[in-house]
Amino acid sequence: MIFLIIIIIINIIIIIIIIIIIIIIIIIIIIIIIIIIIIIIIIIIIIIIITIIIITINIFVVVVVVVVVVVVVVVVVVVVVVVVVVVVGVVVVFVVVLGVIVVVVVVIVVVVVVV
Repeated sequence: MIFLIIIIIINIIIIIIIIIIIIIIIIIIIIIIIIIIIIIIIIIIIIIIITIIIITINIFVVVVVVVVVVVVVVVVVVVVVVVVVVVVGVVVVFVVVLGVIVVVVVVIVVVVVVV
């Protein structure tokens, strides 16, 4: 009887955990969809603004805007690349340090066992 109660309680806990995980996944998917929609709306607004600028103002301003946008994009790409390189470098250093530690421990164990 006690085992039956324990099994029922464990099953209820598992079901609750599964439901929570499903809810979290659904929330994440909804957030991603909302972010994608917001990005699309922003892109459409930017295109509309650029079109209005092209229609209403002379070409010089458009060239300046395009140059500014290109510079901003290049800066963002460079920053992202630098961050990725730094993160990869840190991970590589961490892995190398771990490898050295493991090798040292193995050598010490072998020496202790042999001696």
